[in-house]
Amino acid sequence: MNRYALDHPKPSTQESRWTEVLGDHNPIEIRSLDRADAATSGEPHGTAAFPSGDIVSVSVFGQVAGLPAEYPDDATAPIERRTFVAVAHDISGERTIGIAELRSFDRGLRCRCDVVAEREWLGKGLGTVLMRHLVWISSLLGMQDLRASCAPEEHAVTDLLHSLEFRAWHDEANPAQILHQLHLTRQC
Repeated sequence: MNRYALDHPKPSTQESRWTEVLGDHNPIEIRSLDRADAATSGEPHGTAAFPSGDIVSVSVFGQVAGLPAEYPDDATAPIERRTFVAVAHDISGERTIGIAELRSFDRGLRCRCDVVAEREWLGKGLGTVLMRHLVWISSLLGMQDLRASCAPEEHAVTDLLHSLEFRAWHDEANPAQILHQLHLTRQC
């Protein structure tokens, strides 16, 4: 059983916005994507929300127990989509610094969790906060196994997944990849 799923306080499933304090003590607001955000950011999980284009992204795939490890392709239409936007407030106003999205597929038997964040927020805990929320929702949806892969030089992705207690190993079939896996228990 993964420890953080029990220890970490979570927003209720009804909350559409909440505040998190990152490792550098900066408070950020996280909220469900609304129409105002959609109008300014284009595609919810696109890079249009980040004018600098200097971003870091990670994808995790989930499934219920007993299914073979297969990733849904981009052509598969999701049956459900939950998108969250992380915003920072400064003297110039509010700006989007991260986006987290969970899409479920195959009658809810599989999911994909994506997190995109501005590179300047790397190492402050933003990706961890966003992915932790998606992992928690995955658990509520009944997902029991989450998997990801990355190249060995993708230290930010490896560090993020390690912070969420994914176990990692080198792919024997493809030594240029590191595989990550987290087994979930349903949290109510």
